[in-house]
Formats: sequence, C-alpha cells, structure tokens
Amino acid sequence: MNDELKNILKSLNDDIDQEKLLHYINGKLPEQEQQDMEQQLRADPFLADAVEGLNQISSKEKAELLAYQINKSLKDKLQKPKQSRNRNFWNNDTILYTSIGILLLVAVIGYLIIRKVLG
Repeated sequence: MNDELKNILKSLNDDIDQEKLLHYINGKLPEQEQQDMEQQLRADPFLADAVEGLNQISSKEKAELLAYQINKSLKDKLQKPKQSRNRNFWNNDTILYTSIGILLLVAVIGYLIIRKVLG
C-alpha cells in the first residue's frame, strides 16, 4: 500500500507495527502473528475501530485516495489555528495598550474640563 496510508496509522498504538497491521488487514500474516494481532484488537478498542474502518474500504485504489484525502484534511485543519492566531488583532497586548490609551485620554479631557470650570 501507499505510504500515505501509513501516515494515518502512525497515530495508533506504538507497540503495533503499521506494516504488520496492513499485512493483517490483507490476510498476509502467519497464523501465530495473526492470533497475536487479534488479541491486541480485543485489548484496544481504538485499534479495533481502525481495523474495522480499513476493512470496509473495497479497493486499494480507494484506500490510497482516502488516505491522501484524510492526510490533506488533517494538515489543513492543523494549519488553520496557526493562521487564525496570527490574524487575531485583539490579543492581550492590544487590549492593554488600548485601555491605557483610553484612560489617558479620559484623564486629559477631565483635567481640561476641571481647569476650564475652575479657571
């Protein structure tokens, strides 16, 4: 299978070799390793769900396309928060400096009004 599919599988349990998992899905594991994999699937529900989802893909071409789309989508979603943080104008420093500026402006206007009234 394509290396793109392996990228998705990297988030799975570190104890499981992705290549071994792909061989299990394709039915290419020796019987003892297949039994070991089935024990791991019973112990790890996340892994079992991943294998179930991968088994539902009908062809290798679809699997490669799906893997490419998932990886692209994940990269895009991970980049969006970084981009939105850079565009956020009202961060803590901006609010602080704006507040100080408004307080100084109010103080100066108050001083001028008091001076005019008293003076």
